[in-house]
Amino acid sequence: MSNSRAAKILREFMDFFTSHAADEIGLAIDKAIAVLSPDVEVTIDGIADVVCMETGVSRDELYGLDRCREYSEARWIVWILAKKYLGSSTTSLARHFNRKRHATVVHGQHKGTEFLNNPILNPEWVKLFNQVDTKIRDGQRKQEI
Repeated sequence: MSNSRAAKILREFMDFFTSHAADEIGLAIDKAIAVLSPDVEVTIDGIADVVCMETGVSRDELYGLDRCREYSEARWIVWILAKKYLGSSTTSLARHFNRKRHATVVHGQHKGTEFLNNPILNPEWVKLFNQVDTKIRDGQRKQEI
């Protein structure tokens, strides 16, 4: 069984017992999930690494100027999660991704948020976003423990 599958099972177990058992059980399970979850450094580059791993897009493609849909949508995930976890401004993200203007980042965050608010528009992208978000959240939890 893979670590991510084991972490998912433990998370479901924790959800059940959190509502039925003492806080100590929940804390113990949180620690077990953290040990089994991938180690993710929560930085823009750390988020980008997870996105590259999940999408199959290379770092050069992610940071490149090509506007291919596959690359652009991968960038949107990085930009949204960098804002969520790091509070990164659109200007700093544009600079980090070698963009001339922050409007590109604003547009990407807007489109990605639109997909998240209405998953029927692009269910595959939403699924991918949620996978990346879970890996980063689990990795962040591991660093805190």
